[in-house]
Amino acid sequence: MKLRHPSYSEAYNNLGNLLKQQGDTKGVLDFYWRAVRVRPDYADAYYNLANALNDRHELKLALMRYQQAIATNPSFSEAYSNIGNVFKDLGDPLSAIKNYKRAIFVNPEDTHTMSNKLFCMAANRIYSSDIYLKEARVFNELLQKKR
Repeated sequence: MKLRHPSYSEAYNNLGNLLKQQGDTKGVLDFYWRAVRVRPDYADAYYNLANALNDRHELKLALMRYQQAIATNPSFSEAYSNIGNVFKDLGDPLSAIKNYKRAIFVNPEDTHTMSNKLFCMAANRIYSSDIYLKEARVFNELLQKKR
């Protein structure tokens, strides 16, 4: 299948999503790559490609693709959050927290990323207990608002 028209990028991305649901980890990469080759500014396809690479534990490649998603869409909070997860998995908690903070700046209502940030802060004992407690209170207030 050699589709080149820019509108085919969404078709490639959707085919990648379908293959991911079916568990085809190799085919997924092929279709997400096709989507970004046809449309290099397609942030969602870079994000999906990064997720597929992350699922295969190709963390450094996933990191690059998440960064490309952000380069094409600077307000892509999920990409910042996943960059944080990759840095956490690579053993770099400071970079993880930095990216969690970026995700929260873009989307202050993202309780999942706030939870990841707090967990990373606590697990790595990077910050003082006062700073951690302050962050935990902010998180708790947000959770109370959502109820």
